[in-house]
Amino acid sequence: MKCQIFSLVLFLLFTGCNNNRDKVPESINKIKDEQIFNNSDLIDIIKKTFGINKAEILGKLETTSKQKLMLIKGEITKGTYYDLSMYLFPIPNFINYDSLYRLKYTYPGKTYYYIDNELVSDHRVFYGYCTDKYKNSIIWYQKDLQDDNTWKTSFYVVELLENSLEEKSLSIKDISLEEILKNIKSGKCNEIQGIDHGLEP
Repeated sequence: MKCQIFSLVLFLLFTGCNNNRDKVPESINKIKDEQIFNNSDLIDIIKKTFGINKAEILGKLETTSKQKLMLIKGEITKGTYYDLSMYLFPIPNFINYDSLYRLKYTYPGKTYYYIDNELVSDHRVFYGYCTDKYKNSIIWYQKDLQDDNTWKTSFYVVELLENSLEEKSLSIKDISLEEILKNIKSGKCNEIQGIDHGLEP
């Protein structure tokens, strides 16, 4: 049962559109790379766009046409409710960008069952030039405990193309963790530090 509960929260979708989103000002679109990570105006726009209390820019992907996709760590706190997720924010807007504002993605880290502290999932997130096939992408490595006590390993990829995104689920036959780790050592690929947490009913 613990695994069935967890399988529902791998990738979460907002069921409704976010009505707090403002058009991104032209000044934000022209922010220099060295100013992106500490720009308070951009952080405020991101928080309002996704309806989150705290936002931190973790990294970015960029195309040859200077289209940027920001990787966001977002926290929501409402009373006793707490949610930590990843969000994707484009600068400037591109084809089908509006769908990104209704999505949030699993934040990396290990998840333990609250009763017996058993490990039920281990998720890692990489971005950059992590494989030769997916040269400009975000890759989720997902290892989840099944009800029969076996482990299922899979990958989820968000690839940034020139003017759009492509998302797909992959198996261990389609992509290599070893290649990803090799590219991390060479400096082409980056890993987002995970945060461990407990899984409650």
